[in-house]
Amino acid sequence: MPLIPTLISFGPGNTIVSADVNSNLTAIRDVVNNNGVLTDVAKVITASHTFPPGTLVGAGAGTAILKPAGVVSVQTSSTGIGNVGAGEDVLMAYTLPANSLDSNGRAIRVRAFGNTAANANSKIIRIKYGVLGFQLYNSTQSGADTWYCDLTIIRNAHLVHLMTHTTTDTLAVVSKSGLIANSYDETTPGDIAVTGEAVTNNDVLCFGLLIEFLN
Repeated sequence: MPLIPTLISFGPGNTIVSADVNSNLTAIRDVVNNNGVLTDVAKVITASHTFPPGTLVGAGAGTAILKPAGVVSVQTSSTGIGNVGAGEDVLMAYTLPANSLDSNGRAIRVRAFGNTAANANSKIIRIKYGVLGFQLYNSTQSGADTWYCDLTIIRNAHLVHLMTHTTTDTLAVVSKSGLIANSYDETTPGDIAVTGEAVTNNDVLCFGLLIEFLN
């Protein structure tokens, strides 16, 4: 029995490029022998495709389904990005595209980490979505410290986002969590930012910021 060639398939909302179309035509041409009989030829898909919102994936062999998830931004610095003098400075930030939180229940996880200088200066670390956020760290601890924050943002309704975090550090200056409702308009781009407020340069450092879509 003749076999059908392996072709690249397209669904609603996919990004279709000419290379993929040409690949399909080549696959059909290559499997037709002199007698006009089709034989199976494997094709490897190397191009990226954009699938529309609402695409669902089966969770294993069960009946549960899930929405595609994954990391959309990773920022790192081996030496750390620090504050500059007195006042509040943005250390690392990611601009969330408009309508990323397009439906209720959409969730984003934010993880950030860094350290503080070994001096008694006042040091404040915040993490924000839009204009609201959490004060993660506020200390005049004289020893060098390492901090870590895990933040989740969930759309509860249009203009209403639940934000919760857990923050820890090695000197046990903070070990806390918090929950607020943020009224930022998700139909416009919004910055997710880690800020540092201190006295002298590099009192506060951020070494990494990771943004992950959960669904």
